[in-house]
Amino acid sequence: MGFEVWVLYLVSIFLVIMIPGPLSLLMVSNSLRYGIIRSYPSFLGGTAASSLYLVVSATGLGVIITASDHLFMMLKVLGAVYLVYLGFMTIRGSINKIPESTTDFESGESPKFNNLFKKSFF
Repeated sequence: MGFEVWVLYLVSIFLVIMIPGPLSLLMVSNSLRYGIIRSYPSFLGGTAASSLYLVVSATGLGVIITASDHLFMMLKVLGAVYLVYLGFMTIRGSINKIPESTTDFESGESPKFNNLFKKSFF
């Protein structure tokens, strides 16, 4: 690949990351809750996920998936199972809700790097 392609790729990554959306809201809320320095794992996770999406798109994996009906159906089923899992975890989390006074921000504890990175990446 030429230099022009890499510049276009980096500009694309920058634009995807800067467009307001769920990832931007997560980064802003983590920055407000934990401070800018302690929220860098969420920035890194979101950036890594966005970069991965662009790499998958640039390598043409999307064309391969849409060309294979079985692979596309398997991907749709896995996506549906993941959404059911997220719904289950959300319902379970709302049942075992922690009182607001014991959040990480108020207790002064720094969030774990892995937790913020995983939350932003997935």
